[in-house]
Amino acid sequence: MMEPITPGEILVAEYLEPMGISERAMADAIGVDPKIIDEIVSGQRVITPAMSIKFGAFFGQSDEFWHGIQLECDARKLAKADTPGWTLPKD
Repeated sequence: MMEPITPGEILVAEYLEPMGISERAMADAIGVDPKIIDEIVSGQRVITPAMSIKFGAFFGQSDEFWHGIQLECDARKLAKADTPGWTLPKD
């Protein structure tokens, strides 16, 4: 069974790749360590409200846009946790 898509996958597929922006370039532009963007892309880190504000400013979106995507993905993971064969990742 497939796991729900992550905000990092959305970031890469819908924004970075089509816009020709590297993870490092985005990190530099928003003033964060490139490792943070890498961890978001790889699903090892969530998009916090503070990071959502930075992402929103970078892409010309609302402060809440990316946090909303994170919340939706989290809700899908929780809903799927009750599905046999799927386990909720540890924090």
